[in-house]
Amino acid sequence: MTKIRYWQRRWLTGGCFDMALAMADHLPDASFVALGEPDFPTHVGLKGDFGFLDVRGLSKTERDFCSGFYCDSLCIVDRATVELHAGCAGLEPPYRGVVEIKEAREVIQKYLMTVVEECQQYNDNMAAPFSGR
Repeated sequence: MTKIRYWQRRWLTGGCFDMALAMADHLPDASFVALGEPDFPTHVGLKGDFGFLDVRGLSKTERDFCSGFYCDSLCIVDRATVELHAGCAGLEPPYRGVVEIKEAREVIQKYLMTVVEECQQYNDNMAAPFSGR
């Protein structure tokens, strides 16, 4: 299991919903994936052709993504569920004025942009055979 850094803790203890919404800005084709029950998720991140992504970084397998959490189910949830738990239900992206999402975006720029760009490139490479490039 990867060592959790100090700056990651907030985003693993309740802030994961804000982080997932901020990451979705960069990966709009990704799905939100939750650990636990769909209505009461324990943790949320993104899932795409690249694998799984959360504040810990990129996980290639479901097992890696679930590592460190007590969970018996992994499910796809919709944006509205994530927004509800982030406290911004009813707001439209880009969630102007939501301090937590602004801070999550800053964390992405500072620590996670390389990983996000790797996921974007993977998605672009997967789409290339179908787009005539």
